Amino acid sequence: MPLNVRRRVLREGDGVYSRDKEHVFELVKITDFEYPRYKKFLDEYHDEVMEKVRRRAKS
Repeated sequence: MPLNVRRRVLREGDGVYSRDKEHVFELVKITDFEYPRYKKFLDEYHDEVMEKVRRRAKS
């Protein structure tokens, strides 16, 4: 599952049932560890795209 989707599911979803709660906790830990690096990449990408849009709008 993509990291941004996994993060949203873990934050907004309700854990109804799990055979292995430790596995769920491990996913939460991994997601919390990986997300800051992913967010930095996502923010840089967004800034680049918005800059291209601004340049195109000025022309």
